[in-house]
Amino acid sequence: MSVQPSSCTKTITRNWMDLYDTIDASEVGDITWQSFEGKYTGEKPTTNPPPWMDTTYDVWFCDPRLSVHNILSNINVTNELDLRPYREYSVQGDERQWNDFMSGDWVWDQADLIAEDPETIGSTFVPIILGSDKTTVSVATGNNEYYPLYLSIGNVHNNVRRAHRDAVVLVGFLAMPKMVKVLKSLKPAMSTPEVVHFGDGHYRWVIYGLGPYIADYEEQVLHACIMQGWCLKCLANRENLDEDALHRCRHYMEALVEEATLGELWDDFGIVGDLVPFMNDFPRADIHQLIAPDILHQVIKGMFKDHLVDWVEKIAAVASFSGLRRFPQGRGFKQWTGDDSKALMKVYLPAIEGHVPQDVVRTFCAFLEFCYFTTGTVLTFSLPRQHSLKHYFCHITLFAAPNSLCSSITENKHIKAVKEPYRHSNHFNALGQMLVTNQCLDKLAAMRADFSRCGMLQGTCLSGVLDPPTILLQTLPNDLRNLEDVPFYECPLYEGKISVFQSASSRFYAPSDLSGVAGMCTEHICACLKWRNEHTRYDCVFVNMNISEAGEQGMHGLEVARVWVTYPCAVIRWFDKVGDGPDTDPGMWVVCPAHAANHSPADAIIHIGSIF
Repeated sequence: MSVQPSSCTKTITRNWMDLYDTIDASEVGDITWQSFEGKYTGEKPTTNPPPWMDTTYDVWFCDPRLSVHNILSNINVTNELDLRPYREYSVQGDERQWNDFMSGDWVWDQADLIAEDPETIGSTFVPIILGSDKTTVSVATGNNEYYPLYLSIGNVHNNVRRAHRDAVVLVGFLAMPKMVKVLKSLKPAMSTPEVVHFGDGHYRWVIYGLGPYIADYEEQVLHACIMQGWCLKCLANRENLDEDALHRCRHYMEALVEEATLGELWDDFGIVGDLVPFMNDFPRADIHQLIAPDILHQVIKGMFKDHLVDWVEKIAAVASFSGLRRFPQGRGFKQWTGDDSKALMKVYLPAIEGHVPQDVVRTFCAFLEFCYFTTGTVLTFSLPRQHSLKHYFCHITLFAAPNSLCSSITENKHIKAVKEPYRHSNHFNALGQMLVTNQCLDKLAAMRADFSRCGMLQGTCLSGVLDPPTILLQTLPNDLRNLEDVPFYECPLYEGKISVFQSASSRFYAPSDLSGVAGMCTEHICACLKWRNEHTRYDCVFVNMNISEAGEQGMHGLEVARVWVTYPCAVIRWFDKVGDGPDTDPGMWVVCPAHAANHSPADAIIHIGSIF
């Protein structure tokens, strides 16, 4: 039988140029990039002025107001959007909880201010979250650095913002010196509501307001017009940041600038008096309150890497476990990334146990509790990043869980918005090509949301055509019983090929890490004879022992095992828990290999679905 080619084999577009022209012609999500020039106009030294004083800089930006409209009208985030502030309490104990951004007190206070104005009462408040972070795309070929500006809104849930999902968008390059001009289109709707179309099909009055600003410490002091080494949140002197001090606020800073000299502002308060924070040009905005807590640089890199890790030199080998990284060369890295620090935090506590004094172990235990649960013991240090931990309680009550306002969000966004578009360019005047790439990506994202709204993306091309066959259904087509109810001895004998896989992918709901889509995370379980052509790797896993039926929580309802063969059943080797609870010093459970009655290793076969 021969098959003749038909018209259905033709593609929608003729070639790649036709595809690009189709994307360019789309008006859905189209936001034109604009630019203006900036140049230093202040006083210059009479001899040898710095080159930057004579250089003209191009600032590129797209209308942030239209970017907000695209986020609000995106049907993919409609069900994960909070339209009003709320306060959340636990069922047991009636204790206040902070999770998504709209559960914080700052949004509640802003809503009260909006309700006091008869012109804005009843409007939906949309907080504008901004973030900037310098990134380098090439060092060897010219040290090309870019300063992207990102925008999100506080209404979307934290997991949506951390997973990006079109809720974090690029709105500018080199926008810091001219932030007021870039955000100019948002300012009118900060006082007078405007009508915006939402993803659920409704039109609503909205009122905008500048929210937290995400940046590392160097950019924080730049935007707040504060000297390096001083705290942006309080008036503690840089020589003794441990002392208790009043909080900085916009009105107090403006009063100091009016009354004190530039020298007094510089020496006594750490204020750069001849500069004005850009937020002062917008209503209801206070830069000292709205500087976001930065877990990545203040806690993970600042406190953990720069201070505690340098305090302890010893790192021991650890068993492989799904989601854990090993550090065979110790901790002598030339360059650290946020992922390096987070991976080291997972293995550091058991690695130093037995090698350092117990007080050191307890210190790490308390600090890691703070990192994972945002509670626990916080030590004070006269360093700006470490000192910032004193303000985390206030941060959490104002803006809820700080993981949604971390600079790791902007650093991850660099990959899709800056680094990959740069690699796809010819590296000559790359910025223009990068802008075109981002514009195409924004259009594709908006088109996908529009297709979803029209019901064009339900299912796949093969949905309803393919039904995965099973041996039982093939041999007993008239048997109407549920497959799970069929006894093993009635199942047909299978004499075909059996495949053994060296790895398996596990997807699960992780309430402690909601950065994935709807809190879903994926880990890979490996059982390899030769991992990367060097050594064996058999990952350790948690096995669910029916927590809901036994009524046991945490490790009491789990067992630990090492995987030898995976999918769909896993051959495992059990571990036994040592004691009835975690070790008192590191706060971690201790396990040892389990053995049968004849002292042989305790092996078993389990379904991969029971792996937690």
